[in-house]
Amino acid sequence: IVLATCHGAGGRQMINIQFDVLVIDEATQAVEAVCWIPIFKAKKLILAGDPMQLPPTVIAIDKSKGKTKPTTKTQTSSSTKTKKKKADAGREATPVSLGPDASKVGDAAGDGIDEIEIDKGLQETPPVVKPTKTLKSSSPELKPPPSLEVTLFDRLESMYGPQLKRMLTVQYRMHEIICQFPSTVLYSSRLESHSSVAHHLLSELPGVANDTDMADVTSTPVVFFDTAGCEYFERVEDEGGGGDEGSRRNENEAMVVKGWVEKLVEAGVQPSQIALITPYQAQVTTLTSLLRTSMPELEIGTVDGMQGREKEAIVLSLVRSNDKREVGFLKEQRRLN
Repeated sequence: IVLATCHGAGGRQMINIQFDVLVIDEATQAVEAVCWIPIFKAKKLILAGDPMQLPPTVIAIDKSKGKTKPTTKTQTSSSTKTKKKKADAGREATPVSLGPDASKVGDAAGDGIDEIEIDKGLQETPPVVKPTKTLKSSSPELKPPPSLEVTLFDRLESMYGPQLKRMLTVQYRMHEIICQFPSTVLYSSRLESHSSVAHHLLSELPGVANDTDMADVTSTPVVFFDTAGCEYFERVEDEGGGGDEGSRRNENEAMVVKGWVEKLVEAGVQPSQIALITPYQAQVTTLTSLLRTSMPELEIGTVDGMQGREKEAIVLSLVRSNDKREVGFLKEQRRLN
């Protein structure tokens, strides 16, 4: 048994070593190209991951930026339109279509995991076969995926169908009330909560108050703070000297988060049992400045950085609040999941 990253599997220590089975964990977060490094060393492949959580981190370059837009329609050539379409396609990073059963794929918080099992004896049927017009040869053309965000997991499922995968439906991390939303919206209500966590509350922890005065803090699985109408507007951390592309923070919301964390600690929850998660690095900085001195054990991080971590209490600061009702990349369900 050898443990390694996909990239590390190509090191000199692994030269000329062949394996019976290869398991790639978090395969839905790995770029397809890096997966092929260990694949060539194994007879059988198992991919484990959740296609309904964060995709691979891909920094796409928008080729259309910096180009001067034509002032009239007559100045727009067909070649310019073609280039723009290509740039838009790269920026959108649209995954391949997974068919009518796509909504049934997935798990929650990394506990239920889809697994795709491939034997190298299985013959691959190219999803797109088109004859090359400029060549006389009739050999098929296998087109690459439209984006690096399309993982090997997605490609195999689109090629061979849902019968290739198995879904683990029992989750071991969260209260059943918390589980209801992702299960209904993302996993076709197929998730089940294990008995060890289905009814678990903070009030059951040693040293945590369970009286009626603290019921909202320690005996309620989910609490929402609606700041609509409070004028708790977000602010942009301008990284480029102008524009609207910097990270975002919300100082007023950060104060609400600070007050709630202090209530949790007052009720007996240890700072090491709490995590603050926010989509924006600027908000991480704001929360750190408010709480790090008094609670050094408190973990504060972004959605990407905290994925896979477990805590007794999670406080989520969503930051976005504006007159335009824009939520930016938070509209991506996988990130919110």
